[in-house]
Amino acid sequence: MSSEMARSAAEQVIRWMEDSPKVFEGVRRILDGYEQTIEVARAAQTERDRLQQQCEALREEARHLHAELGRLQKERTDTAHWVTTMLQEAAARFPITPPPA
Repeated sequence: MSSEMARSAAEQVIRWMEDSPKVFEGVRRILDGYEQTIEVARAAQTERDRLQQQCEALREEARHLHAELGRLQKERTDTAHWVTTMLQEAAARFPITPPPA
């Protein structure tokens, strides 16, 4: 190995040593960013799970409300039919005769 090559290698080692704090700082920032990203992803997953549960609960409530609406509409129809029948029976039992003129 020539002295020129040795000097070049030594200079390169010195540059690496001088640059290593910057490199390690960059690696540390990358790792910190990774940890923050993992935390954000976990929080997003938790929120997604919560929203899915809430959505399913709302779907179930909508199914119950739809069933109740059907029941109430049938009840209303049955009641209207009953009232109509009662009025027709009352009209048949108690006919209204016009007064003599």
